[in-house]
Amino acid sequence: MAGALLYRGINVLKACPRITDVFYMEEILRALGAETWWEDHDLYLDCTHADGSHVPEIYSGRMRSSIILLGPILARNQQAEIGYPGGCVIGKRPIDFHLDVLRAMGAEILDDGGMLIAKAKKLCGTTFRFPYPSVGATENALMAAALASGTTKLLNCAREPEIVELCSFLRSMGAKISGERTGTITVDGVEKLFPTDH
Repeated sequence: MAGALLYRGINVLKACPRITDVFYMEEILRALGAETWWEDHDLYLDCTHADGSHVPEIYSGRMRSSIILLGPILARNQQAEIGYPGGCVIGKRPIDFHLDVLRAMGAEILDDGGMLIAKAKKLCGTTFRFPYPSVGATENALMAAALASGTTKLLNCAREPEIVELCSFLRSMGAKISGERTGTITVDGVEKLFPTDH
């Protein structure tokens, strides 16, 4: 759902589960200007006008996965403001890796009283090694790199099924990604992506 922001048009996620986190993410996308609707279990995401960059804490505080919006919003709109992620608490799970990889791609990120403010006129390809193979940070980096200028090489990436699935989704939109099953992922940035049914 976060990756749909990378295309200014309609993407369809087929056989999408109707669960609370999906509905929360749907609310966030609408707050950013997207239009969403369901046809049975197919979720339509029209991000033509999703030009908002501010995710209020009321939304980000509900779910841990809200942090993965930072990369795609930044790649699309050159700026993003998002509250620290909330949701389930499973031990200590900092977001340093998310911020570090985006900074390596040229983003300026500040903490303004609990809100993360990120800016980047154009994200640039980089080589970055994750200290730990974080699923969420890998996802954030993949989405940001898809529209970045140049080639991004991500080392010590997570290899979970959701990483493979995200790469498949982004490739179906025209992203150039390879290596997701190896722990080293290469992304050649493209100028724009295209609609898909996934």
